[in-house]
Amino acid sequence: STFAPPDRAGSSLGDGDQRVKQLIDEGHENFRKGNYQRALKVWSEAHEIRERLLGPEHPDTARVLNAIGNAHNKMGQDAQALDFYSRALSIREQALGPGHPDTARALSNLGIVRHKLGQLDEA
Repeated sequence: STFAPPDRAGSSLGDGDQRVKQLIDEGHENFRKGNYQRALKVWSEAHEIRERLLGPEHPDTARVLNAIGNAHNKMGQDAQALDFYSRALSIREQALGPGHPDTARALSNLGIVRHKLGQLDEA
């Protein structure tokens, strides 16, 4: 399905979207280099902007939440990773449906962290 951004009178979606893309790219670059703290910082900023521009239930917002979960996961912050993965999964289930590959990826990430936390019944 297609998502229209919420009406934001006076805001420039294009400029904000460009900034989000730059932040996401910067986050991926830092993540690849193992600089998870920096990736987390820039992805958090990207999330703030994306949520403001597209809303909290948009699949692109979920994508950033998942990336933030990845950074927490790599830093061994499993409870935080679980929270972000859960939020991403919830959005993706609602917006994309249970059979979408992005939903499956979020469910897999959630299962991995739940397994690490010993939540085997839920993993």
